[in-house]
Amino acid sequence: MAKRPRQKRLPTLEDSAIQPLENAAHEYVEIRDERMGLSQQEHGLKTKLLGLMKKAGKKVYRHDGIEIHVVAESENVKVKVKKPKKADE
Repeated sequence: MAKRPRQKRLPTLEDSAIQPLENAAHEYVEIRDERMGLSQQEHGLKTKLLGLMKKAGKKVYRHDGIEIHVVAESENVKVKVKKPKKADE
């Protein structure tokens, strides 16, 4: 999503805003909203993973550096993906 330009302050207004604070607040809100969107995507993917694990009848899955554990008490999954080691290591 492209940033839209911020409106400049009009010198005749009584509000004496501190521009660096306002700029930082706008930047924070943009990042916060992006993070919240990513959290929703993460939740959807975890739900999908949990469904796939149940369908496969697995509580633990390990293969090629990927580990998935179903956490039964919270109906959740924990995922680890390890980077493959290079042949010269």
